[in-house]
Amino acid sequence: MVLKTRALVLFQILVWSLPGTFSLSSGSLSDISCLKSITDSLEDPLKIITPSWTFDNLTEGSICGYVGVTCWNTFGRVRGIELANKGLRGEFPRGLLNCSQLLILDLSGNVILGSIPQDINHILPSIEMLNLSNNHLSGKIPLSFTSCSSLKVLKLNNNRLTGQIPQQLSQLNGLSIFNVANNFVVRASARLCQLGYNHA
Repeated sequence: MVLKTRALVLFQILVWSLPGTFSLSSGSLSDISCLKSITDSLEDPLKIITPSWTFDNLTEGSICGYVGVTCWNTFGRVRGIELANKGLRGEFPRGLLNCSQLLILDLSGNVILGSIPQDINHILPSIEMLNLSNNHLSGKIPLSFTSCSSLKVLKLNNNRLTGQIPQQLSQLNGLSIFNVANNFVVRASARLCQLGYNHA
């Protein structure tokens, strides 16, 4: 009887240790931490995202069903977070750095306050599309955007940004859309203007 009990315990330990079975991978845990940082940093007064972002009884890939979250595949890592016009209020969530495979971030049309983190390249190292337009962001456009080598779309229009636009942004060969209209920034280079600098 004792031997059977020990065998059952060992079997349970083995099953629970198998990756992708009942345990969460380190990648999934990192993405969960990333999404939790959004709920910690941003209020959801309209209760649009919090009903589905429960973080209860999590299994591999369950976060891929959350409102505004897209993954590489059903059980994959977070690829996109699109939460435009959700009435969210608060400061830019620094915990997004835990979504290390994030390519798309759209927080436009909310009430994001404060400044864009100066180390945005560290927080969003692989970002391809970033839309922070129509918020209440202030301060300068971070120079570190120039280190986001995969950046293709950057929309910062309709905020309260000030200072000079980093001219080095024109050296990002992949940048095809750049919009900072309706801010308080100093005019950009000719190439950045062609990308949509002075278009709403």
